[in-house]
Amino acid sequence: MAKHSKASSKNNKKVIAIASLAVILVVALGIIAYQVFYPHKTSDKSASFAQTSSTKVSKSKSTNSSSAASNSTQASTSASSSSNTSTSSTSQSNASPTSWSALTDKQQDAVYAQWVNNAQGKFDVYTGEAYLTYLVNVGTNGVSTYSDPVNVIQNTARVQQNADGTYYLQVPDPTQTGLRMAQDPWPMVQWQTKETLTSAQLFAKYGTTSGLDAGNAQIKSINATKVPTGN
Repeated sequence: MAKHSKASSKNNKKVIAIASLAVILVVALGIIAYQVFYPHKTSDKSASFAQTSSTKVSKSKSTNSSSAASNSTQASTSASSSSNTSTSSTSQSNASPTSWSALTDKQQDAVYAQWVNNAQGKFDVYTGEAYLTYLVNVGTNGVSTYSDPVNVIQNTARVQQNADGTYYLQVPDPTQTGLRMAQDPWPMVQWQTKETLTSAQLFAKYGTTSGLDAGNAQIKSINATKVPTGN
């Protein structure tokens, strides 16, 4: 009976030892398998992360590129629009008037300066009386001061606008006498009409760009007053 117990005890120890070895072997195999397979999974995750990051960077670059292209297109369109507007504005400002009514007051005065037909003339223009424009020649063949009213009168032409739409170019009667006897001779002046033109005729003869430029060059000043009497 004692021998049987000893034999049974030995068998149990062998079983335990074998079981322990089996457990150790399983654990060892598990560790080996973990070491073998885990790094590949980490590498896969790293590769996946790198690929995702690369995709994000690529998308970001693509977005930035599209944005830059859009901004460039908008800038180009804006510049083109600005250029067209500037060109249109310049074209309009340089456009020649098409009728007498389209002329400014200053341009009409330039027409009158050309109408006087005095190449050496340089004019002080006075517009202080309704429907009358006086052009006093202060050029090389005119007056240098207003101290002598009669001398000023003799170097003055005027344009009279009439109710029927015509215009008179008038000069003082050179045969008139007695002006020096008056304290203010201007109201006594007898005016002779040298030429009568309609506004359309005035514009046709002197309203060209070259005509207006020439007339402007002959105007020294424009004054919304009467001609100075010199007294």
